[in-house]
Amino acid sequence: MARKKVLIIPGFGGKTSNGPGPEIIRRCKKFADVYTYNPKWDRSTAAEWIAGARKAVARIGPEDLEVFGFSLGAYVALFLGAEFKLGGVVLCSLSPFFVEQRKDIPASAWKFLGARRRKDFQTRPAPKRLRSKATFLFGSRDWPLGIRTAKKLARRYGSTFSLVEGVGHELTPAYLDKVIGALRKEKPHR
Repeated sequence: MARKKVLIIPGFGGKTSNGPGPEIIRRCKKFADVYTYNPKWDRSTAAEWIAGARKAVARIGPEDLEVFGFSLGAYVALFLGAEFKLGGVVLCSLSPFFVEQRKDIPASAWKFLGARRRKDFQTRPAPKRLRSKATFLFGSRDWPLGIRTAKKLARRYGSTFSLVEGVGHELTPAYLDKVIGALRKEKPHR
């Protein structure tokens, strides 16, 4: 059997070369070939992030590829899971910027994202189905709208949903253990 492949997509404004990225890469290299996709976050939209990630998956090959994304990286990974038959997607703290939630997004979030991104998000519904198995993870103290949206999508797709207790919108050591466990397809060590 071929060695597992993992594609890592960081959260908005992040890169896999800083923050928790190097630790995720280090831990994933123990059981997989690791690839990264760092979207050009500045002055670009979700459509552009997804198009870039689509090219990365095509280059790597979707077979046996697990895609991990955090926040808006999870948003990108979700659309990859709808388009490709991947080994799976691990969606952490998924940003809920879908047309179905547009009325629930606070004005401050839209202002932070800007007019072009808002327009793009407000025309993009959540995928009706996925071609890939999905695991949804969320910090218990993260954005309640995000948690509700992820639970609803997990039910829709027949996916698993887990909370990481006491964690907000950040990849803490406990959260990383859950991520690695999901990518390895085994329960994380305590």
